[in-house]
Amino acid sequence: MTDPRSTFSSRARGLVLSFSSRARGLTSTCCLALGLLGCQYDLDAIYQHASGDGGAAKDATVITSAQLIASWIGNSSTVDQECVSCAEEKCVDADRDCRADPTCVAYTDCVGKDPTPGGQATCRAQFASWVGQGSVRDRDLSGPYGQCVFRYKCSAECESNTDLTCLGSYTWPLTAETTVPLHLYLVDAYEQTIPLPSMRVRACNAADIKCTEPLSDTVTDDKGLAELRLPASFSRAFTGYLEVTGKDVYPTLLKFSWNLASETTQLVGIVKEANFKLAINAIELRPDDTRGMLQLRMLSCGNVGVAGASYASDRADAQTRNWYIIDGFPTLMAAATDSVGSGGIIDVPEGSTTVTASRASDGVAIARAIVPVRAKFMSVVVFSPLSAQ
Repeated sequence: MTDPRSTFSSRARGLVLSFSSRARGLTSTCCLALGLLGCQYDLDAIYQHASGDGGAAKDATVITSAQLIASWIGNSSTVDQECVSCAEEKCVDADRDCRADPTCVAYTDCVGKDPTPGGQATCRAQFASWVGQGSVRDRDLSGPYGQCVFRYKCSAECESNTDLTCLGSYTWPLTAETTVPLHLYLVDAYEQTIPLPSMRVRACNAADIKCTEPLSDTVTDDKGLAELRLPASFSRAFTGYLEVTGKDVYPTLLKFSWNLASETTQLVGIVKEANFKLAINAIELRPDDTRGMLQLRMLSCGNVGVAGASYASDRADAQTRNWYIIDGFPTLMAAATDSVGSGGIIDVPEGSTTVTASRASDGVAIARAIVPVRAKFMSVVVFSPLSAQ
């Protein structure tokens, strides 16, 4: 008989929301790498990193692979050689493909000029049609090269590259429009190339925990795409959440820790009920059906998982418990995340709860969101570092 822990380990990232919400640029400031303030490399020079000598710079205008990867994560001091070597060996073709596409080059240039979550959101709006063409999963982080490095080929080697230097130092865009377009692609969280058609997606007011008066209502098509126009509130952004239900999936409430105010293409993995049961059985979790469950992930400024983050709900009581993904396995024994940045809270009382992500080493709050909790639902939250707003 197959060990359920082994089965879960091979798909561990599937339990965690497969969510990519912001892009990280190839052009960027490499200040720590060069000891300069505000240094900017032009795009053509950056794209020369995949040279015949293994990526080393041939002259002063060519950025090294280490500096290139630092531009995604915001901090050169955490770039390790294992990550750089993997990128140079396995992702040259992805780099070449992006250079051959003028729109990919323009998108890369855009996100590189403002390498913060807010700046990336603005670029995603400007290039929403390009991100949504072809395989969204190949474009929704940093374009083909960023996807290759951090999602497809080098995710294990580059897991430690996290950064929070943007904490409290950037802003999210706002809108003067009455609605915000959202192109939401739903896929199986375990088999992320498999779309989920016929899923009902409803946009809900933050205070409407049961979603009795949905703000928008649609069904995914054969590609798993739900087209939504989210109403902007008085805060000039959509501040609510999304409800996803359908055959074979665990009922889910999606909450972004930031307010949506610009056109966005999102790819979201939804957990199947059978896979969820397998995962919780591996650690003998027995959720209370009268309460809700939270599934959480903390992302860095560069959209990479954050190690050492702990989660807390202001509605936690003696029955509430935290869990974290450690080395591919969920556990109730850990106190903080590993480099994937994933964990959750089970048996949370119904209603709205404020969930805070803190740096376990010093207790400093690094992210916060007001989250809807509903019995027999999984509330999925992806955190971005706290902004200046």
